[in-house]
Amino acid sequence: MATTAPELAAEVVDRIEASGVGYAILHGEADLAAGTTTSDIDLVVDRAPAEVIVPLLDDLAADGIRLVQRWAYDWSTLTLFFLGDEPGAGAQVDLAHDPRGRGRYGFLPEPLIERRVRGVRRWRIDDDDLLLYLLRKRQEKRDHVAVEALRAEIGDRVEALRRRAGEVLSPSSAAHARALLDGRPTPWPQIVRRRVERGGGTAIRHGQRLRTPTGLVVPVPPGRVGLDELVVDLGAVLRDVRVVEPDGSPAEAARIRAAILRGTVVLATATPPRAWGSVALGVEDEPLRPAVIDRLETHARRSFGSARRSSGRPSRG
Repeated sequence: MATTAPELAAEVVDRIEASGVGYAILHGEADLAAGTTTSDIDLVVDRAPAEVIVPLLDDLAADGIRLVQRWAYDWSTLTLFFLGDEPGAGAQVDLAHDPRGRGRYGFLPEPLIERRVRGVRRWRIDDDDLLLYLLRKRQEKRDHVAVEALRAEIGDRVEALRRRAGEVLSPSSAAHARALLDGRPTPWPQIVRRRVERGGGTAIRHGQRLRTPTGLVVPVPPGRVGLDELVVDLGAVLRDVRVVEPDGSPAEAARIRAAILRGTVVLATATPPRAWGSVALGVEDEPLRPAVIDRLETHARRSFGSARRSSGRPSRG
């Protein structure tokens, strides 16, 4: 998962800003402005992610920026994968709107956006909020070396950050952040509370994926020229892409269904059984890359309940 074409990510962010959505980039605004971004672009937004992106899909697609996959990250964060016209050109954009602070890091969108500042070219969170964000992120990822480096950078701003944590984080996340700032262990009741909160988020996330699997099976002719290149192309951006020759076994069907729930794109070189789950119409005599991207885009739009633009054929998954 990565951004291989920073200009695609920049265009998505610019369309979001032009639409009037309140947003702020959580980190890496300068890299995005310089065109050197290679990671995902994280935005906090002032409304539900679907309300932000669905109205923009037609215009983005008309300009060659196609949404091909969505991924429910946690309670209220949506990961979006876009592909461009050129092979290997893609971008990952994450939209977060978590008004109750139940997500992984516990940040509240309204205070972050209220105190946003203009970066090199786009809105970003301010410096104190950036430090808190990086602290919480590294804390959750258990990157102790990075945490200590950040604490050294904070210096005499500890009290200001402790106060700000109470404004911009949920109570349990604020307790985590304050303990970290003070150099002491997180209080056990807050650890329990965060585990309960995140456990509920995991259940909701899995429920969303069961209702609308993120992955998709696309039947393609065996030995099709360009298939290996397509796997490399899609795999540079998407979570997982694999070629499978179906054998029809129940064990294989179970593996494929599990992979689809995890977001895998399966290119099947023979007609897949319906037991596999979410299967698109096959690619026959059409150009391989645009046809597969068309199937993925149709599936991604259907996951929002959004009508597909008229140029494509519907999937049956």
